[in-house]
Amino acid sequence: MKRSFMVKKLLAILIVLMSFIWIPSLLASEVNLAKVMKLANSFTTGCDKVVEIAFSDENYLVWYKVDVDKVIPRIILVVPKSGDLIQLYSWDNPNKMLDMMLDDVNGSIKKYDTKTGITIQWLTSDSDYPEISEVTDPAKREGIKKGDILKEIDGIDISKLNTKGRKNVYEYLQGQEGTTVKLKIYSKDLRKNIERSVIREKITFPQIPMYLRFRSLIYRVKGEIQNAWQDAKQAYDLNPEETLALGAMYLDDSKYDEAIKFLKVSKQPLARIFEATAYARQGRFEEAIAFFSEKTYEIDPCQRKDVFWKNAQNSLTPLLVNFVMKRTRSIESSGSYKDALNEYSKVLRVPGMDEAKEIWAGIGRIIKKNPPYASISEEARRYLVRAEALVRNGKFEDAVKEYRTAIKLSPFTPEIYFNSALVYGETKDYAEAIRHMNIYLSLSPDAPNARQAQDKVYEWEMLMEKEGK
Repeated sequence: MKRSFMVKKLLAILIVLMSFIWIPSLLASEVNLAKVMKLANSFTTGCDKVVEIAFSDENYLVWYKVDVDKVIPRIILVVPKSGDLIQLYSWDNPNKMLDMMLDDVNGSIKKYDTKTGITIQWLTSDSDYPEISEVTDPAKREGIKKGDILKEIDGIDISKLNTKGRKNVYEYLQGQEGTTVKLKIYSKDLRKNIERSVIREKITFPQIPMYLRFRSLIYRVKGEIQNAWQDAKQAYDLNPEETLALGAMYLDDSKYDEAIKFLKVSKQPLARIFEATAYARQGRFEEAIAFFSEKTYEIDPCQRKDVFWKNAQNSLTPLLVNFVMKRTRSIESSGSYKDALNEYSKVLRVPGMDEAKEIWAGIGRIIKKNPPYASISEEARRYLVRAEALVRNGKFEDAVKEYRTAIKLSPFTPEIYFNSALVYGETKDYAEAIRHMNIYLSLSPDAPNARQAQDKVYEWEMLMEKEGK
């Protein structure tokens, strides 16, 4: 029954994927597609589902993304065509990830920047010709439509190209503005081949500024500052709403007022981290924390591996930790433990601060002196009981959701973190299991099962190493 359900689930995912991307035919290769998808989805616990499969000469690349409308991948699973070896490239190897992401975004920019106004897609791996997937001027003015088939470029028959040539079709479309490219198209409306001459011109698909922003962030993390500035400025010039990358560059340049001006208008969640960092570097810590006072900005387990979030948090977290620890020590020394706990609560709303061990150690110190502060609320207990019932029925992923709600309602109750850590371990989300168990140990370092808890951390670390996560 379970196996049948998994097969149906895989088929459903594949149907969705096929509706908006090309999936190469893997059935003839050494690696079975169903196996690839099963392995891919085994890494998505707590993360988003696989939304794209691409390929290179040697590998099938399974991309995990924020959603189908965004381009920032979180993890890549690499399945070599030569055998069954599976390797997961995560943010533990950021340089490798950044290089792969850079190759991908360069290809995407090339795809949309041919100056002809068309983009293409191969419907299957053995198609002789690609289909035109998007069209705008100048191609649109020549009567070329989405769904037409591209057959020749300047007399070059695409069906005669080798594998490398097929991958570089966009290079045949590219050229200087004002030059002409001659295309042979099979028109689906006319049901016949037509020839059109398209004069290349400067055009901007709406995707290009987005990809430039993405590439600027990649260059920034890689330390290629000149390239990062160039892409950030170009993204903004093409689309004034693309302010994230430019704000990040001004932040790095210590021009905090300029950074805030650009980041304030960005709708990207990452902009809030950068903006808070700008305030913190100006010594305006209250304003930095206030960004997150109205709601908790949850970071799902996969997003914690996102190199851009990590990079941003690594800049902000030390600033806020130092500020909060000084303030809470002063408050604690006056005996106002509840007020100190409130200060910790406020800063924990900032994304990534729940990974700061100093914060949890400080909370644990207060709880040790005042055990009632660790009591679970009745509403939180409701969700804890629900989670435990789901665990008994083997529904671990559903239990995780209930534990998350319980934690929101009683963020300082050690037992919730201990139980949730074990369930994350069952789902093989070892990074989250370790994080939750470490919080438990910080909140309750003298617990009778502290040795057992620490040993579980060691076990999960070993399992992460074995799986290459």
